[in-house]
Amino acid sequence: MRNREVERKLIAPFWVWNLLHDRKQYRCHWITKGLGAGGTHGAVVWHLLMCRENAQSRYSWSIGPTFTQVENTLIPEFVKVLYDYFGLLEGIHFDVITSKRPRIVIHAWKTKRGPQEIHFFSAEKAERFVGPSISHASGTEVGLWKRVAYEKTRARIRCSLAKVKQFLLEGTPEGFNWYEKEANFPEGIDEERNYRRIILHTSDNPTLEPDYIDNLRMAYAYDPGKLESYL
Repeated sequence: MRNREVERKLIAPFWVWNLLHDRKQYRCHWITKGLGAGGTHGAVVWHLLMCRENAQSRYSWSIGPTFTQVENTLIPEFVKVLYDYFGLLEGIHFDVITSKRPRIVIHAWKTKRGPQEIHFFSAEKAERFVGPSISHASGTEVGLWKRVAYEKTRARIRCSLAKVKQFLLEGTPEGFNWYEKEANFPEGIDEERNYRRIILHTSDNPTLEPDYIDNLRMAYAYDPGKLESYL
């Protein structure tokens, strides 16, 4: 199993490994991306590898813009990555709970206080962002969030048992809003705000079919500005 896990981890996106070498506490990673660039997949891989890094910290959060996004995109991607990268099976090594408080309980990854848990939230219900302190968090399609969801999540990252406390936020540009103001700086590190930015283009994803970009160009031909931001 150990050899199989190592082999699978090597196919993680290159930028995920770059982030894992960044040990700065409370760093916020802003991943601005084109459509289909693999940002959500990479964020899930990063999140789970951070769970292993923070092996004695029990809780972490993953946030989507809506519960539909959580149920249809985030949770299935976590299930897929848990198997593809770590060889863990639902119902044996972990359980997915979707009622009341959506979460994944990973029985194979135990802390002194119980199994690690990833709790899922919808950014449109930020008033429900309560619970124990967490080690790290990740969020998808952040351009569709209300700013309060970002603020509440960042404030919850404070688990004393975590080795590396960080926050990863990824999404496509969605006009001039709070996300654009926070994430629109040159690629690299902004030490003053403790931010790091990575830009992913649609063409960076080697798994996409060659015609996908042409399809996007046709779909967004009416708005060249949007097309540029989505690629």
